[in-house]
Amino acid sequence: MSVNAKADQAHDATVARMLGICVLLETLLVGSNLIAAYVANSLTLYADATKEAVEMLASLGIWLTLHRMQAREGEFDFGLGKIESLLTVALELVLLLTATSIIIEAVERFESPHPLGNIGVAVGVTLVGFVAQLTVLLVLTKTHAKRASSMILSKIRTYRISLCADFGILAVLLLGKVMPGHFLSLYLDPLVSSGIGVAVLIKVYYGISAAVADLSDKTLEETSQFLVLRELVRFFDEYEQLHRIHSRRSGNRVFIHLFLEFRQDLTMAEVYGVMERISGSLESVIGHSNVIVVPTRAKR
Repeated sequence: MSVNAKADQAHDATVARMLGICVLLETLLVGSNLIAAYVANSLTLYADATKEAVEMLASLGIWLTLHRMQAREGEFDFGLGKIESLLTVALELVLLLTATSIIIEAVERFESPHPLGNIGVAVGVTLVGFVAQLTVLLVLTKTHAKRASSMILSKIRTYRISLCADFGILAVLLLGKVMPGHFLSLYLDPLVSSGIGVAVLIKVYYGISAAVADLSDKTLEETSQFLVLRELVRFFDEYEQLHRIHSRRSGNRVFIHLFLEFRQDLTMAEVYGVMERISGSLESVIGHSNVIVVPTRAKR
């Protein structure tokens, strides 16, 4: 197994592990936010709890799917790169429905605003949730910096929205405590909840755009093409002729097939040695790549 193949497996395991952490955190946040929303009678808290519930269910489904596919390692050499992007699209579509329902509910609350109830529990839950989400966000950001992942990037954007929403929730709760019944405290609640809905819609747009781009079968960019040619020039004396190059992307992974003709007086052991050197050299200069050298010859 090549170094990059091992890195791909480690990456898949990392994504699954981070999703598991997100599912656990989101489960706790859903329960606590629902209790706080009921006690405080806050639409903003209900909106946040609804968003977290949808995120949790979607993340759980994605986590189970990735685990099932990883258990069948070797059957999805090309598919695992795309399944992450495909599941990201599914997650974003579910969030689209959630954001729409949040905005509709906010409009109804604008028409008939309700005063807030007991906010003490809600403030405590929001502060604890803020610290927990900030911690997970930092871990996700560090993981994404090591290797880009559309799924982890989607979760990073979600937690950024959640942290901003927490500031809005605290403003709503504190204003409701300081000025109960005032029109500002009555209308700030649906205003912040509608802001959460709009932020989620924007996040959905960028998330789907990035994931769809990864799902497209694209050829290598020019920089990578030059790297392939440069490495082939380095090994020019070790093969007779280059017949063709096949390349494709699957998610954030690159698959390259080189069809090379070798001298007929070489033994298969010598040919395999050259093949391994060429593929290993290319995989070391092109990140997240899987290079296969196919021995071939001109048609007679």
